[in-house]
Amino acid sequence: MTKAAKTLIVHPHGGLGNRMRVLVSSLEWAKNNNHRVLLIWEKNRVLNCDYERLFNKSPLIDRVVNIRIPESIPSKLSKLLQMLRYPVLNDAILKGKPQNVSPYLQSRFFSPYVHSCYDFCSAPKLYQEHLVPISSIQTLVDSAPIMEEELVGIHIRRGDNVMATSNSPTALFIQAMRSELESRPSCKFYLATDDASAQKEIQDVIGRETVYTREKNLSRNDAAGVVDALIDILMLSRCRCIIGSFYSSFSDVASKYGNIPLQIMKQ
Repeated sequence: MTKAAKTLIVHPHGGLGNRMRVLVSSLEWAKNNNHRVLLIWEKNRVLNCDYERLFNKSPLIDRVVNIRIPESIPSKLSKLLQMLRYPVLNDAILKGKPQNVSPYLQSRFFSPYVHSCYDFCSAPKLYQEHLVPISSIQTLVDSAPIMEEELVGIHIRRGDNVMATSNSPTALFIQAMRSELESRPSCKFYLATDDASAQKEIQDVIGRETVYTREKNLSRNDAAGVVDALIDILMLSRCRCIIGSFYSSFSDVASKYGNIPLQIMKQ
């Protein structure tokens, strides 16, 4: 007789890239450990968009709760549950990179709780299995004329990511792009960035006819901006390879989604 599936409560936090890698990890763990997922999808200033506007609901997810929570509460709750020896997997634990997370998530009486921005049980091949974009987003990506070409993806992260800004200056990307052009003069690039000045500099130096990009909403506090961010991840994932930013889950997730090489720019 098959045992009834237990519930895994998954509460990813951070931006879109962070949440995607936590969700892929959680869904894969749930699949392998006879659990169903209750997804708590927090809407806040860094991702103000319902889950259903981005992805189809995985068969492993029983319910999605789109909710607004005061920003300080989830991390405090996670720490409290850990102190009470409740089955919880959070950033503090995952920073230690445990080889096996199951001991933190197994309980006879309670539903385990994942609250993190780190992956713990994922491989590139799992991203497309567990995270399927809604049809309108997928159609837009599939029908983009530039996807007919073999492109090199460029992701320049700025905004509030101080580590990416300080370690991955625009000059390094220009140098890497020039190197690509030397070896493949017909090379074209797809540029995804949250910095208009970096975009202008790249296009001015490398050439607008060589660097493709798209008009988009850069605000993550706007659902349309979050949708545009997912489109950029999917576009990057279709490239031959990605030249990405240091300390950026966006670069990392785009390369994993497409299972393509990632070269990080770091000075």
